Amino acid sequence: MRRQRMIARCVRSVRLGILVAFAGMALAEPARAQAPLHERIDAMLESAHPAQPAPLASDAEFVRRIYLDLIGTIPTADEARQFIDDQSPDKREKLIDRLLASPEFTRHMTTVLDVMWMERRPDKHVKTDEWRAYLHAAIAANRPLNELVREILAADGVDDALRPAAKFYLDREGEPNLLTRDVGRMFFGMDLQCAQCHDHPLVDDYYQSDYYGIFAFLNRSFVFADAKAKKSFFAEKGEGGVEFKSVFTGETGQTGPRLPGDAEIAEPTFAKGEEYVVKPEKDVRPVPKFSRRAQLAEQATDGTNNAFNRNMANRLWAVMMGRGLFDPVDLYHSGNSPTHPLLLQTMADELVAMQFDVRRFLGEVARTRAYQRGLDMPENQMEQAAAAVAQVAALEAELKSLEAAREQAAAAVSATKAEAKSAEEAVAAAAKQLADAQAAIEPAKKAADEATAKLTEAQSAVNAKQEVATLVADAAAKTQAVVAKFPGDDALAAAAKTFQTRADELGSQLEAARQTATQAAATAKNAADQLAVAERMVATVTTARDAARKQAEAIAARTSAVESALATEVMKVGEAQHKHQRAVALAELHQTKVAADQARGAADQAARQLADARKELESAKASMPERQKELDSARTARDAAAKQLTETQPRLAAQQAATKTLAEALAQANAAAEKLPDDKALADAAADVRQRHEQEQTKLDATKNEIARLEAEAKSTAEKLAAAEAAIATLTARIAELEPSLPKLETDANVARERADSALAALDQADLDIVRRWADETYVAGLKPLSPEQMTMAVLQATGYTNNVRSAAEAELNKKSPLSEADQADAAKLAERAKQLEDELYGKLKGNVGLFVNLFGVGPGQPQTEFFATVDQSLFFANGSQILSWLNPSGNNLTARLTKLEDPAALADELYLSVLTRRPTEAEVAETSDYLASRADDRTGAVRELAWSLITSAEFRFNH
Repeated sequence: MRRQRMIARCVRSVRLGILVAFAGMALAEPARAQAPLHERIDAMLESAHPAQPAPLASDAEFVRRIYLDLIGTIPTADEARQFIDDQSPDKREKLIDRLLASPEFTRHMTTVLDVMWMERRPDKHVKTDEWRAYLHAAIAANRPLNELVREILAADGVDDALRPAAKFYLDREGEPNLLTRDVGRMFFGMDLQCAQCHDHPLVDDYYQSDYYGIFAFLNRSFVFADAKAKKSFFAEKGEGGVEFKSVFTGETGQTGPRLPGDAEIAEPTFAKGEEYVVKPEKDVRPVPKFSRRAQLAEQATDGTNNAFNRNMANRLWAVMMGRGLFDPVDLYHSGNSPTHPLLLQTMADELVAMQFDVRRFLGEVARTRAYQRGLDMPENQMEQAAAAVAQVAALEAELKSLEAAREQAAAAVSATKAEAKSAEEAVAAAAKQLADAQAAIEPAKKAADEATAKLTEAQSAVNAKQEVATLVADAAAKTQAVVAKFPGDDALAAAAKTFQTRADELGSQLEAARQTATQAAATAKNAADQLAVAERMVATVTTARDAARKQAEAIAARTSAVESALATEVMKVGEAQHKHQRAVALAELHQTKVAADQARGAADQAARQLADARKELESAKASMPERQKELDSARTARDAAAKQLTETQPRLAAQQAATKTLAEALAQANAAAEKLPDDKALADAAADVRQRHEQEQTKLDATKNEIARLEAEAKSTAEKLAAAEAAIATLTARIAELEPSLPKLETDANVARERADSALAALDQADLDIVRRWADETYVAGLKPLSPEQMTMAVLQATGYTNNVRSAAEAELNKKSPLSEADQADAAKLAERAKQLEDELYGKLKGNVGLFVNLFGVGPGQPQTEFFATVDQSLFFANGSQILSWLNPSGNNLTARLTKLEDPAALADELYLSVLTRRPTEAEVAETSDYLASRADDRTGAVRELAWSLITSAEFRFNH
């Protein structure tokens, strides 16, 4: 587990680190011809996608989008109409350049950076107007973004010209933990707040040491209130280390200043009390000899810190795209890796190469197909999804291969990191020894200074006493010589004795002073020796510390190659992961489509079966009366035939008997006639019998035929009856079969329909997920809610209020300082006048921004990108007097222009171009015409309501 954690941390260190090799190569390589950045962006994006992205946006969509993103408002109807109708192939590039060069861009970017870095915090020490004026001047001068950030991070508020830059620190009251979080968020794209007391519980990449690496740049700083100047400054102390302890594990650590992904910075060492240019006093702002905050400003922004470069590139990308390549833009970590790692690195390197030129960078982004894509997915999306199925296996195999290579590289880094950690611990131990040794210098120096002072004092006392003692001794000797010459002079003898006594006393005092001086010299020597020992210890430990540092640097240099290799593999894996995920998502969409089609087919089949059964049952039941009628008819026919047969059979029997009798009589008659051939009477009688027999035989034959017919008819009717009975039985059986089967068929049909509905809902969701994924990854345009400032300026522009204010401001400027004909032909003078006009216009419009910020803005001190809708917003648009007043006809505002147009089609065209920056559809023209016709008695009110309905629409509130 420990090894896996070490490897994971190595991978993380490269993901979050400086990627020195890449950045260094980018800076060191000689300039060479390569495609413009916007072409490389598109090539990298499209090669990383397994399908064809969305087509480009229409001219109407593009012109609205680019105006909002570059100057913070929508175009006028005339500007939109002119652009849409322009057939020039390069019109988009020309518009981008024109907007970037406009004073409105400067104003908009001022707002963007203000909101990005201050997050609408209330004023405390520096006024917002001063801060924005500072930003505005920097953007107007096209100063490099890194220089601007450098001034902000180094600002102390002392220099009046740069005092506004200190707002970032001062208006956060210099609170080091808050500043650590916001410096990490704003300038390195890492929100480390939850790593203050322990390693981050949710983000594996964020360690407590990362938090305190930034904290160490800031913990010495504080707000200094200068009573005389009546201002607050951001001061810095010259001492103060950083130690930390995890509240979870109890692990402790210490760190010096360290940028994300970097090693600790090298710091000079100073003797205690020598750390300051200006030492701290009660009413004196300290100035250290070595400023950690100045190092933060310099090392973060000098182009070598990849975390800073990447963060700035990602934030600028988000300004145009609505979201970063990693988003949120202050949460870069392996669990929120960029959708296109190589692209992000390329843009970070290119931002450095173009010297942090914001205009140039945004212009390149605006030129990309990625930025200019439309909202609609490709028409052949499902065909592309089907094609993606075949790509998944190959992409998965490639990913596994790259992951294996990454793990090998991570293992190599892990080994060197372990060695580097030991070296860092050795440096830390040496640094602690040095600190202890330096701490021992002060008392030793103090003791040495005190001993030296006492020695100097003692030597001074010896010198003073020596001089006096010598004078008095000389005086005593000379006085004794005089006494010798005047032996009887008691006064001289007394004086000589006095001098000698005093000389003896002074000699004793001199000897005592000499002994004191000797002791002081010994003490001073001992103290000096102790100081020398302490100084030698400092020198020794400093040498050891420097050696440890040198060894650590050597190990760091050895790890550079493996880190560079790992960085390459990490980004390759990231790209492959995202491409694989895109293909999988498309393949799953296809599979979901197939499942939905199958479920829909099964549901249709079940529905058909149910419908067929119902139809058959209804038909069977409907035909039953007819079948019964046929049965009754067949039974009647059979009975009639049977009756006739029964009635005819006795006649047949009688006729058969009579015919038989006649046949017998005929036979006898014939026999008699043969015996008496000449008997005419007998012959005639026989002839009569024959004739009668023939007649009866004819009748019998007719009856037999009739019987045969009646039997056939009886058989036929019986068969028909049987058939009718069978039909009734079959129909009855079918009804009996169908009726109980209907509930099951109904259940089956309902289940199949529910499954189909569920499958179709899953398909809709999968399709929506693809759209969201593509929008997040810039393969189709997404919806971007307007910021409060954009909403303000867009509403004022749409209603025509801006136009009226601009006309008045321009008239006032022309009256106050008219341009001569020569000035009007001078591009520089016209550009300056445009800036003056923009300043005047913004000054008159900015009072409306606060209202929209209160309604649409996020609370102070929070990321300002969240979208939400509230009742207050709806009430404002429904009942707010401001919107209604701006829509009242006035000057040349929107409703004033519309009411002058008699043609409903022309009115609709002007309305939709003014508000939604597009031409109306035929249906919208018809709706506009019908509504105007229905309000013929109040056409002005109708026009106002039409304009209001578009301004309050969802289409207006979003940038798309």
